[in-house]
Amino acid sequence: MRDYGKISTGIWHSKKFRDLDETTKLFYLYLHTCKHGNSAGCFHLPKGYILADMKWSLDAIGRAMDRAIDRGLISYNNDEEVIKIHDFLEHSPISNPKHAAGTVKIVLSLPECREKNMTINELKKIPYCQKIKELVSIDSPIDSPMDTTETETETETETERKTERKKESKIRKYFFKGNTIKLNAKDYEIWQCRFSAIPDFNATLHSADSWISGKSEKERKTWFHAVPQYLNNKHQKHLNDPEKEPKLGFQL
Repeated sequence: MRDYGKISTGIWHSKKFRDLDETTKLFYLYLHTCKHGNSAGCFHLPKGYILADMKWSLDAIGRAMDRAIDRGLISYNNDEEVIKIHDFLEHSPISNPKHAAGTVKIVLSLPECREKNMTINELKKIPYCQKIKELVSIDSPIDSPMDTTETETETETETERKTERKKESKIRKYFFKGNTIKLNAKDYEIWQCRFSAIPDFNATLHSADSWISGKSEKERKTWFHAVPQYLNNKHQKHLNDPEKEPKLGFQL
């Protein structure tokens, strides 16, 4: 988890950014400043994290993400839940060997996907990274920006994105999947709205999963009715003692 995110002042002169609607601008700034990001601009970001942080609906998140993708600002892999901020390393360059080693280690730990491969290709062009054995020993990944974007038309790209989004709903049956608690996106959103006083709903849901998983088999079978009671206790506690809630929002 990082304490802050750096944003280039040049962003306000970028036509791509200025042409975005206000919601997508906020979403893009969130990507640069959220606690899930890293020094490579390519990181694991399930949509559940965004939902918990931004308090937006899944539809709103999907629309903002699609617009940012269409403008060429980001890429997102639905299967591995990895996001890449384009040109991140150009505006937040690697400044020394230690910085380079840490960034390479982070990127190599990501699951295999196009976004990871694109970032590896970018790192290989940076002098500080060219002496890192773990990076140099990797054959150049196939999935680089130049491999596909020059040959595909805008229409083909959009069609692929729509197909990928349709696949997502089939591939990912559960939006939240714990040892006992398993929620689809609709139920997750309903519960989050119902217990809106909980500041970090995703973390609390994991705690609830640990709690119910320690119960008897009979009790675990009724988790869908028992867990809301657990969440409601947390919800009421925060309502009655709001001063103990952590402060939310960006620190820019």
